[in-house]
Amino acid sequence: MPFEAAQSFCQDYLASNWGTRVYGMIDGSSQMLLQSPEHQGAGRSTAYYWLQLNQRLWTGACVYVEAEGGWGDGLDRLVENYSVLNGNAGEVTQFYIPKAYLEQFLLERRLFINAGKLDVSDWFDGNDAAGSSDLQFLSSSLVYNRAIPFPEKGLGMSAGLAISDAFYLNAGVCDARAVTTHS
Repeated sequence: MPFEAAQSFCQDYLASNWGTRVYGMIDGSSQMLLQSPEHQGAGRSTAYYWLQLNQRLWTGACVYVEAEGGWGDGLDRLVENYSVLNGNAGEVTQFYIPKAYLEQFLLERRLFINAGKLDVSDWFDGNDAAGSSDLQFLSSSLVYNRAIPFPEKGLGMSAGLAISDAFYLNAGVCDARAVTTHS
């Protein structure tokens, strides 16, 4: 059985029998500055991993847990830029939990409530063309609005109500002083 078929079988089996979905990614890169007045020829390597577990609990409820980590600095610290090309490089710790929250849908999925350690930008800065800086783009600046000063991932709660298919209301509270790797 080819790898993709085995992976699909496992995902389908876990989802249908246990309500469990598991996702993951490992990324590594080696970068070099070809032209730079101060750091020409400098090179840096990075590594990053991300794992996500989604577990269905009861009707409309799911718990989400993510784990991340990485090694290396990348070139962002050598060259000033706003692209955050290596946003996940140089992680402060090799393993941490950036998200762990409960999500509950009610009223035929028109109302949702999330509580736990979460990233409020997931609900307040939607982008139809880009949903992940890890999987779709090299830089989070192409996914998230850099003009909105969201706090780091931390304790919080958000809720939303879909008035119609084209109009919805969202509200949330979060720890403005959160540190992703600590709270």
